[in-house]
Amino acid sequence: MSNLPLEVVEMFGQTIVKVVPVTIALALVFSVLTHFWACNPGTPWWRKRELVTDICYWFSFHCSGACCGSGCWCSAPAYSSKFMTPTT
Repeated sequence: MSNLPLEVVEMFGQTIVKVVPVTIALALVFSVLTHFWACNPGTPWWRKRELVTDICYWFSFHCSGACCGSGCWCSAPAYSSKFMTPTT
């Protein structure tokens, strides 16, 4: 039996564990900055209706990046080198 599903879940967990503390720290810092020196008047970011959409984008971006980020970094140069080779 393949261990791939378990490895994928473990990789997602490791990614989330690394990203969540940084995200919370940045949210706190920018919340304090917004409270005192807001550039744009209006509703704070944590009271906006689009917050659910932002959280979904955040989650999908980091989880998909963990899975296919290495593949993109390796395949993009290989694909672009096809166009850069000199022809005779």
